[in-house]
Amino acid sequence: MFPGTTWLITMIMMFLLYVSRDAAAWVWNWFLNDPTDPTRRAFLQASGALSLGAPLVLTGYGALRTARDYRVERVELAFPSLPAEFDGFQIAQISDIHSGITCRSAT
Repeated sequence: MFPGTTWLITMIMMFLLYVSRDAAAWVWNWFLNDPTDPTRRAFLQASGALSLGAPLVLTGYGALRTARDYRVERVELAFPSLPAEFDGFQIAQISDIHSGITCRSAT
């Protein structure tokens, strides 16, 4: 739950930051510059679209690209003081599996 909450709070903060930035740019243009300058308006629209679209595209690409990228690493450990009963004992550790809605069943 923590990663999802962190992501949500980050997105909300970024949204508020971008809205306040655009509002400040609008006020700046309205009082100090010509508000109908088409090149300035196009630049602000393009930068706003890029700043909102790029993280979404990159996150989606990363989630889909690594959705089934599981790796198995086998590590053999030797302990001189380990009792003989544990010779050949195997331990499995599963971690960092970020499978969610993008995970498809293997059928």
